[in-house]
Amino acid sequence: MVVRRSLVDYLRGREVGAPGRAGLSGFDSELHGFAVRKLPELLRERELSLGTVDKVFASQWLNARQVVCGTKCNTLFVVDVRSSQVTRIPLIRDRRHPPAHAQPGCGIHAVQLNPSKTLLATGGENPNSLAVYWLPTLDPLCLGDHGHKDCIFAIAWMSDTVVVSGSRDGTLGIWKIDPD
Repeated sequence: MVVRRSLVDYLRGREVGAPGRAGLSGFDSELHGFAVRKLPELLRERELSLGTVDKVFASQWLNARQVVCGTKCNTLFVVDVRSSQVTRIPLIRDRRHPPAHAQPGCGIHAVQLNPSKTLLATGGENPNSLAVYWLPTLDPLCLGDHGHKDCIFAIAWMSDTVVVSGSRDGTLGIWKIDPD
């Protein structure tokens, strides 16, 4: 017996962790083959003008039409891929300015959303500092500014309130975010 499912049903099931995901099932294999054949025809490259920013080092989809990006020139912005609108996000500044271990020119190398997509972690104005923003508004929440002596190159959320940052100085920072 062949069970037919629509692509939309299949993808929706994957989003919610539908059972039967161990290995490639027949449907998974068919879908993969279809995607490999058809996606290049469906996807079209489109260049977006980002102004004077230098190299995007990190990016994350915020939703179906917005991408948040961090750059080599230490700029954080959101681009709407449908309207091409670019909105710069002010970076959170260290309490002590300029900070003792600031790394000019290092840039933003990591941007990560927490599992519930309510918080975003990235570098601050000082790329050694961990900045956390509320989503979807991108209002600043807090800054971890004494954890690293060099640029943050990696960020990973362990839960909705615990985030780990990895720095070029060889250290890991574990941060507990208290939204209150």
